[in-house]
Amino acid sequence: MGRIASVLWPIGLILAGLLVPLWYGLREHPDLAVRSTPRRTHGGLIGIEAAPGQRFLSEGPGLKRIDVALTPIIQFPGELELVLRADSQHGEVLRRVTLLLDPKRRPQFNAFEFEPIEDSTGRYYHFEVRPTGGDLFATHAVWIRYHGNAGYDAPWGDEFLETQTVENSFLSPLDDLRAVAVVCEDLSTTRGPVRFELWESGESKTLVSVDLPSPTVIRTGYLFFSFPPIPNCAGKRFSFRVTSDGAAKFVGRKGSVSFKSFHGVPGGRPGLQGMTQSGEPLTDRDLVFRTWSSKTRLTELREAYDRAGWKLWAAMICWVASVLAISRAFSTLGIMWNRVPVSDSQ
Repeated sequence: MGRIASVLWPIGLILAGLLVPLWYGLREHPDLAVRSTPRRTHGGLIGIEAAPGQRFLSEGPGLKRIDVALTPIIQFPGELELVLRADSQHGEVLRRVTLLLDPKRRPQFNAFEFEPIEDSTGRYYHFEVRPTGGDLFATHAVWIRYHGNAGYDAPWGDEFLETQTVENSFLSPLDDLRAVAVVCEDLSTTRGPVRFELWESGESKTLVSVDLPSPTVIRTGYLFFSFPPIPNCAGKRFSFRVTSDGAAKFVGRKGSVSFKSFHGVPGGRPGLQGMTQSGEPLTDRDLVFRTWSSKTRLTELREAYDRAGWKLWAAMICWVASVLAISRAFSTLGIMWNRVPVSDSQ
């Protein structure tokens, strides 16, 4: 019996090693996944004038589902429409999907499913989410991942700052400061220009001056001001000012606006072309989303076999041989252990 067991358990180990990847491979997996943990910044209420979108490259055939990370801002049921276009925000409309939203349920992602697009591999697409039924704003906001590392964080405050100019200062924890995102309750550049200025505390020289493009509309969300990275700035204190000329209402605490800083050099992931806002490209950030197609891990394995050929078989044979060698070594050690004499204790 012991000899039979010593033969069967390596075989069982090999079969288990083959079945686990097979089970994993049969499951569906997203082709493209943009994640942000923890989620830090959202774009405010989704509006007709500020509909957020994303351009991406489809990596599999049969594109059939897009998941978008949303957060409820207004605690009422709502409805969103996803519009999928070919190539860009100006392309042909391919699919339209409407989704009912329940503020009591907060899934990680909200799934928009549609009829599969069979020839989607290697093609660019653009989707946009917008309110339905003639509403100016939806009840939810999209989560955004900025291209960079989060730095200083002045948490979301509990008071509205209705002054025309808001300021704050912070100690930069990292090098390459390249963006500041301030919390905005209500902003529209159609009511007036908005300017951001940043300087090193104690210095009079302005390092950054950014004017918001028009139209820009934000309702209860983060407003990003991006600029070229400032190198070697870790440990330096900076101050900034946002002048709105009556175009904005900000959120803060004790008279200072709430904000986050972001750091790092520009760069994104292949296949991601950046988000859009009101049709304007914003290549320094992406929506938090996932795409799904008919592609599975087994499909990827077949593609890997087509690329690798005999090398894949050689690797599998080496893997089986190594498992057998390891199991044989453990069996030999077990036999030697059983043969070691044990002295009786007196």
